[in-house]
Amino acid sequence: MSSSSILNSIHSQESQSNVVFTSWLGCRVPAHFGDPVREYQHVQRSAGLFDRTYRGLVLASGRETTAFLDRMISSEVTRLAAGEGQPAAFLTPKGKLVGVFRVFKTAAEAFLLMFAEPLRPEFLKTCSKYAFLSDVQLQDASQAWAVFSVEGPRSGEVTAEVFQRTVPSPGAGSAFWEGEPVWIAPGGESPEGGVDLFVPARAAGGVWRALRQAAEKLGGGPVGREAAEILRLEAGVPYFGIDFTENNFPNEAGFEAALSYAKCYVGQEVVARMKTYGHANRAIRGVRFQGEAVPPAGAALRGGGSEGEAGAITSAVKSPRCGVIALAMLGRRCGSAGTPVTVQWPGGEAKGEVAPLPFVQLKSK
Repeated sequence: MSSSSILNSIHSQESQSNVVFTSWLGCRVPAHFGDPVREYQHVQRSAGLFDRTYRGLVLASGRETTAFLDRMISSEVTRLAAGEGQPAAFLTPKGKLVGVFRVFKTAAEAFLLMFAEPLRPEFLKTCSKYAFLSDVQLQDASQAWAVFSVEGPRSGEVTAEVFQRTVPSPGAGSAFWEGEPVWIAPGGESPEGGVDLFVPARAAGGVWRALRQAAEKLGGGPVGREAAEILRLEAGVPYFGIDFTENNFPNEAGFEAALSYAKCYVGQEVVARMKTYGHANRAIRGVRFQGEAVPPAGAALRGGGSEGEAGAITSAVKSPRCGVIALAMLGRRCGSAGTPVTVQWPGGEAKGEVAPLPFVQLKSK
């Protein structure tokens, strides 16, 4: 049984059937635990607990792992100390995305790759092809480990109570729960931020219950996908398969911070030329709309002084803090903050303007 199915069973039992499930990125996940508005407030005011066992995990180990990753992925893994992590991307020779993830160094020649979305078989297949004849083992660890996040201004208090430790920044650290190892790293997909926890699947149920109890003592609690999606957009976090695809360059998808221009790796020449000779022709941008109508994903945007399409909505929500906001893939002529845009779809239309990301920037984060 996968860690996700174990936790789905736990959610149903704990919530006395108040939990409502939904399908998201091909996974069955909690849509909410009875009150999405209250769950959103958990993160704003206290601590919200997220079940992110849908995330893909890859363990890379072997005598040549550091050298292999350094020539394959876009970030400089040789600079990482044990426990540290950073954003990274794996590109095709033409510079387009095979995958984006955070890479953590867990030991001298061992790394953990964590994806925001479920692991796609194409990634592991392509990466393994490059690892052929190298002393590198790539293992799908998605079913062996559960991933939770604790986010909000009191998230540190929750982890301190459960694991009797705080989390160093920017590095990660290990802890134990009833003898089981738990790895804790700074993370989160909300403006408030927090920590990500990697828990062995066999201990997932117990750790979840302990974290939930600690969060509820502080006025927080579990958070489902509906509230998580609002928080994700407020923080300006794009997702592979929703806001961008394998047809995009990392510069277009908002992953400039994942790119190194000081070393060679697959696809590096292409992204270096883009940096040297001009910007990407399109990129993920924020759009803030007037009114109450939420445009659907795929709706065409117009603006930038042209009658033609300027781009398309990729994700949109109604936020308590921001009103109606969206992520959109926009062309260069329409990508500057303040540019007015319009969107129409069957049964609705809205006016808005391009806005800088993230929509919510907390000074205390």
